[in-house]
Amino acid sequence: MIDTPKELSAALHKTGGEVAVTQSLYWHYLEVLPPRVMGSNFFVFQEGDGEKLQFTKRGDQYYCHLLGDYLVTEDWKIHAAVGRRELNQPFKLLFVFTDDETCDVPDEFREFIGKEFVSVSAIAAAMNVTFRI
Repeated sequence: MIDTPKELSAALHKTGGEVAVTQSLYWHYLEVLPPRVMGSNFFVFQEGDGEKLQFTKRGDQYYCHLLGDYLVTEDWKIHAAVGRRELNQPFKLLFVFTDDETCDVPDEFREFIGKEFVSVSAIAAAMNVTFRI
C-alpha cells in the first residue's frame, strides 16, 4: 500500500488505473489544500498546474487515480500535458512544447497530440522520452 507522495506519483505514472493508498496519505492530501471538487466519498486534489488526483474512499479502503498531469522530461527540454475525465478513460496528450524561447511543438511529437494512451508510461514510451516523477 502506498504511503508517501513520491511513491504515489511513481505508481500513478506506471498504471492507468487506481492504486491503494493508506488512510494517512488520503488525509494528508485532503488536509493540505482545499479540494478542487468534493463528494461524499471522493475529492479531487490539484496543487497549481500539478497532478490532478482523485482520491476515493470505499468502506475502510482508500484509492487514488490520476486524472491529469503536466509532465516534464528528465532534461527539462520537453513539456507535455495529459488529461482524462474518468478512471475508465484513457489519457489524452493535450499539448507538447519545448522550453526554449519559441515554445514550439517539436515535429517528432506532433503526431501524438490528441492521441489516447492507457498510461503516462505508454505516452513516454511512444514519444521515446523519460518524464520526471
